[in-house]
Amino acid sequence: MRRLVARQIATTGERSRQIGKPAVGKTRRNSSSEDEGFEYVETHRAGSRWPDGACRCRHSRLCRDVGICVRQFDGVYTEEQADRGMGFFGTDCATCHSNTARGSSAAPGLIGYALDSKYADQPLYTYFDYMRSNMPPGNAGWFTDQEYADIVAYLLELHGAPAGDAELEGTEEALSAIMIVPTPEG
Repeated sequence: MRRLVARQIATTGERSRQIGKPAVGKTRRNSSSEDEGFEYVETHRAGSRWPDGACRCRHSRLCRDVGICVRQFDGVYTEEQADRGMGFFGTDCATCHSNTARGSSAAPGLIGYALDSKYADQPLYTYFDYMRSNMPPGNAGWFTDQEYADIVAYLLELHGAPAGDAELEGTEEALSAIMIVPTPEG
């Protein structure tokens, strides 16, 4: 599904560093004084669409300041990526965290209440960085950043977040643009 998202640009007219995935499609500048310094980019990436440039969720500074709100439930990974992550998780993580990632006597759960209570209102990068810096125990950094991102994609799938069209990138910039929000009720 195509959407418009706001992307902040420098006051000189040149674009500032891009947030999230590369834009796809047309760009238009907004001429209202309230939105000076923003452009709206038509994209396939999920996110909120607010003509006034303000995100309504208020989960992050990025949302408030730039008007982009991408959450873990907005299709931020692909099914293929989650399948790759399932392989890595099965061989290196499930022994401690269980096949369902809900935890065991050896290690805590990584999804559900555990994810919601520990990481809600934080960028996905925080979750990723903890994993990359500490897991597997005694061998942190065993995987490449992209392989850790694949594991995160699999955990998001187990958490109930739907897949989308674009792969989750294993970069600080991309992961910092995605907010972890509490699981919606229902």
